[in-house]
Amino acid sequence: RVVAADIVEVRPIPGNHVTEFLAARLAYRVVGLWSRGRRD
Repeated sequence: RVVAADIVEVRPIPGNHVTEFLAARLAYRVVGLWSRGRRD
């Protein structure tokens, strides 16, 4: 059960797009887990 998710502390590093990509991927997975739990 997802109660809360805080990914605000992940900040971009100038010139490095990896952190932005990983933050977006993490948010996508959290939303996916949340929606999967709502279907059950």
